[in-house]
Amino acid sequence: DPGTYDEGELVVNVKGVTIRSTDTAQRTKINGCFKINAQKVIVRGLDINADPDLDANDAATCPHGITVSERDVELHDNIVHEAPQNGIQVNSFSDGLILSNNDIFNNTAGGINVLDDSDSIQITQNRVRSNGGSGIIFEGYSDRFNIQGNEIELNESEGVLILNANSGQIANNTITANNIDGIKLDKSNQNRILDNTITANGGFGVSLVGSDNNGVNNNTLTSNRGGGVKLSGNGKSSQRNTIEDNTISGNSAGGAGVLLAGDVTGSIITDNAIEGNSIGLRLMKNIDSPGPGEPSNNTIDNNSIQNSDDYGILIEASLGLNSFLSNTVQNN
Repeated sequence: DPGTYDEGELVVNVKGVTIRSTDTAQRTKINGCFKINAQKVIVRGLDINADPDLDANDAATCPHGITVSERDVELHDNIVHEAPQNGIQVNSFSDGLILSNNDIFNNTAGGINVLDDSDSIQITQNRVRSNGGSGIIFEGYSDRFNIQGNEIELNESEGVLILNANSGQIANNTITANNIDGIKLDKSNQNRILDNTITANGGFGVSLVGSDNNGVNNNTLTSNRGGGVKLSGNGKSSQRNTIEDNTISGNSAGGAGVLLAGDVTGSIITDNAIEGNSIGLRLMKNIDSPGPGEPSNNTIDNNSIQNSDDYGILIEASLGLNSFLSNTVQNN
């Protein structure tokens, strides 16, 4: 029922139980945290405040707003905030989690933190904002994820950070004003990044580091301070990525619309509108991780590269066999 409940640590050990408000999260407030240790639990419509300064709470027993440690859990329509660490912590082997229409904000570390080996997680239609770390982070080998239709903004690190996770999709999100990259994939393969609006982030709109066979398609990337899209090696080459049909514009604070840095091979940059950036397309050594490797065997085809502040195309380092075909390069 509506009201404010001083509960502290709430541990759920019963499979299949549903915990929900009879009203809305705005009127049903829990001072405390949830720890879900059973399968098929549903939590819906609660305002979960894990602030350790509240009398009911303790940072040692409630480090996260919600901790999920089992399979097939569902979290819908909740407000999760003020946790001393992550808003929602997903422990290992918590496959099949569904997160939808939650508002996750003002947590000291990340908004949603997924540890390793939790597959087929669905994160849809949430608002993840103003957290002290990344908005959403997958920490390793949690494959076949779907991050779709979320608003991810004003987080102190990346909007979305994917580490060693494969075969996922990041689609139709609005990713704005995060302190580092909008989306970063590190050593993550065969993922699709499509139909996102990625604006005004402190780093690149999209950064693929040591990652292979990913597709970046039909995104709008504007006014990101580091640049639009970055492909880079970092102890491992980035190979066979496709950057296609994106609008990459206004990334003019010294960054490139598209940057290939270090050991980047076999990638295709095609059919993009790359306009109004500081540099349109740049090939260089990787200054973030010096070492062997320069861009090679990449295809840059049928792009519109226009109205750059400086160069349309700047080649500072190349091992050769990069192909430039049918691009429109003008007014740079």
